[in-house]
Amino acid sequence: MATLREDGAFDNTIGALINLKQTSTVEKYRSQFEVLYEVLSIGILICSTEKFWVSTFLNGLKEEIRIRITMLKPTLLQEAFGFVRLQEEEILREYLGHMQKELKKWTTKKL
Repeated sequence: MATLREDGAFDNTIGALINLKQTSTVEKYRSQFEVLYEVLSIGILICSTEKFWVSTFLNGLKEEIRIRITMLKPTLLQEAFGFVRLQEEEILREYLGHMQKELKKWTTKKL
């Protein structure tokens, strides 16, 4: 849990939130984000507006997903969570479609 230091700052929890980046799936990133969100939303946080949380969440996403989601302009954190999940699924479908085309080209050339 975050603790308020004598200088008025939270210990490493805000730093962890700011430095949190998506390194694998959206679901894992979202889970890590939600843990930090819960800890910080309980404490006193000056920038606890929905816009702050949406912006912070989007900032940690992989660039290919962040760009697509930013264009959708989510205003609620739950909305951003939904958009991100859908975009990750779309990127996976695009990748699989590309791989199927490449496999088809490769097998056609070998025959």
